[in-house]
Amino acid sequence: MRIFLTMRCGRLSGPDFPVGHKSTRTSHHNHCSPHNCHAFVAGRPISPDNMIKVDGKTIQKDIKRKLCARCAQREETMRLDLFYIGSNDTIETYIALKKRFGENIGVQVVGHTFSADTKEEKIRDSLQTVANSKAVDGMVLQLPVPETLADDLRNEIPASEDVDVLSDDRRSAFSAGESAILPPVVAAIAEICRRHEIMLENKSVAVVGRGRLVGGPAVTWLQNQGIEPAVYEKGDDLTGLVSADVIISGAGDPHVITPDINNEQAILFDAGTSQSDGGLCGDVHPESYQKARLITPVPGGIGPITVAKLFENLVVLASKS
Repeated sequence: MRIFLTMRCGRLSGPDFPVGHKSTRTSHHNHCSPHNCHAFVAGRPISPDNMIKVDGKTIQKDIKRKLCARCAQREETMRLDLFYIGSNDTIETYIALKKRFGENIGVQVVGHTFSADTKEEKIRDSLQTVANSKAVDGMVLQLPVPETLADDLRNEIPASEDVDVLSDDRRSAFSAGESAILPPVVAAIAEICRRHEIMLENKSVAVVGRGRLVGGPAVTWLQNQGIEPAVYEKGDDLTGLVSADVIISGAGDPHVITPDINNEQAILFDAGTSQSDGGLCGDVHPESYQKARLITPVPGGIGPITVAKLFENLVVLASKS
């Protein structure tokens, strides 16, 4: 299934993802002309009466079924080691989801938890020990890490085991369009595009946030498609989003995207997750849903697919080792 993403950049009002291969922009007019090209979801043209709320849990179940079959074909059980430093309810919930998913598909998930005041040397030694173990197939350093620790801790993870695409080596390969895997959030967005047959022409695209997990990888992925998105970072005026037809958000700022600043019939990929009023919420305000062509709700949208894609990355890397 092909995804046509021919977009033009929307304007920035502030101061200021296969899919993994870098390509030059090519014409798809034989498939899609300005006169007959629409955005389609599940084979249906998106219309004001056809708002789609992506069911990430159902998509995750389908990916899980396929991964179970692939894991069952292996002679040895795969192992994923998760490193987490500090304490955060949202992150701990996400880690629990990863552990449960791994167990369900037959992957051994080993957790390494450190308090926020743990000495950097101890954490680095632990990362190096696991990285040198032949029993390990993949590693994750859960972000964010405390600001008191060096940013290069993520580089203790070998590219061959970097399922999150966070190390400099793996990220460089991704940027060059040479990585066999995509960052999990980007892979989740690409999965939604494939499954819902989204075809976009002459649309403006914006990315809110430029962190390591969502915004940064999303910008790189889009640029590898020949698309230069408008990027909004913390503190920027978001009113320019009203001109964007596609918004990818990973700000982690509860309900920062309100109905007055998102375009009528926009496609909203909400990958921002934070705690609010004792529960998980996204960057997109629920009142914006009624204006959207497609929305990934939080929780239940991109999150479950991202977990599945992380383990898909594990299977891909393990098969190459």
